Amino acid sequence: MATVIFASTPAVSAVRPLLAVAASLARRGRRVYFLAAPDFRDLVERAGVVFVPMGCTGSPGGPDARLAAEVVDRRPSDDDLPSLCAGLRERHIDPIADQHAALQALLTRIAGMAPEPELPVLVHDTMFLGAWPLHLGAEGRRFGSELALGVTPLPWPTVDAASLVDLQADLDRVLSQCGATTAAPLLLSGVTTLPDCFLQLSISAMERPARGTAHGVTFVGHIPPTCGDRGDDGLPPWWPDLDTARPVVLVTPGPTVGGDLDRLTRASLHALRHVPVLIVVAVDWDAARFGPLPDHARAAANLPLAALLPFVDVVISNGDFDDVQHTLAHGVPVIVAADSGPAHEVGRYVAQAQAGAHLTSSLPSSDALRETVRSVVDSATALAGARALRNAYANHDAIDTVTGLLTPRHAHRGVVL
Repeated sequence: MATVIFASTPAVSAVRPLLAVAASLARRGRRVYFLAAPDFRDLVERAGVVFVPMGCTGSPGGPDARLAAEVVDRRPSDDDLPSLCAGLRERHIDPIADQHAALQALLTRIAGMAPEPELPVLVHDTMFLGAWPLHLGAEGRRFGSELALGVTPLPWPTVDAASLVDLQADLDRVLSQCGATTAAPLLLSGVTTLPDCFLQLSISAMERPARGTAHGVTFVGHIPPTCGDRGDDGLPPWWPDLDTARPVVLVTPGPTVGGDLDRLTRASLHALRHVPVLIVVAVDWDAARFGPLPDHARAAANLPLAALLPFVDVVISNGDFDDVQHTLAHGVPVIVAADSGPAHEVGRYVAQAQAGAHLTSSLPSSDALRETVRSVVDSATALAGARALRNAYANHDAIDTVTGLLTPRHAHRGVVL
């Protein structure tokens, strides 16, 4: 069977689902390699997968980095455009040369081993662009087929066509330096059309109508996180407190700087300080830095979400695509506080599905947050919407679908089509 190469951009939200699939294949005896930033070595090797480091020039870097928050479903305004272009250029275009070089080095290494009847298969996340030079005429070692896994809301290519002409020129320049001889497709179109197969790790209800079908995308469901599955012996001592008549509100952490408490967690604790709920904060609480934890709040990092979510009445989230999908897959309503990027899109999808609420601010007022929590907790509509999405997620097994497509019975040029 063909060797499988997994290649990831440097973001936990990209590495985690790819690694789940890679580990599943490795356990079945497949030869698997995982290309990623050096920060992810321990995570990959603990999963039993061979790690290959990849340079990350111009990328966000670090295992706590989130995938770019700049792909929006609207035409950028004049104020938005510079930051939008800078984010796409820095996070996704500038790293192409390093990604391409690392991929070529690994393909050469594999070719030097015992010969295989099939070329390696390449599997990567949405915004890994290291294979683009080969698609566009560059010389070098080839892979057999290419499968992309969508780990963010689907990009909306009209943004490219209308507003990102200069960025497209930068993309062509970088690709030309890698040996490409053909002009690139529009950036946000090519991520779904250049691979042989694009599988979106979501369900159609979590996208806008007409997305996916217009781009040849297949929805395969969500890959649940594996971190935090500690078993009963690893549960925090306050776990029995979850069995309460009070509503339980889970606050998932957002981005932090310098180890400080994220702003949404602080805002949630303040807004709910006099509300009769039990607040669970998914952070390792440092009282010396953060101050005393309120009496009606509990905190711990790496909580086992599969065990926790059945106790939870509502989750407050910054709109992380992975976290929100995992919550909805358990039938729990979500309040998304986000005003831009994919997180804003996720909030719109939650509101569209009537599975919670979308606060169009990354730092909502105490009054808005408090009243929204009360409204969602008391809403039969939100609970029904979340449970409908749970049923939709239950119809999919993403890991089984992806690994099944990578088995010989589905093979075409070494992979699935």
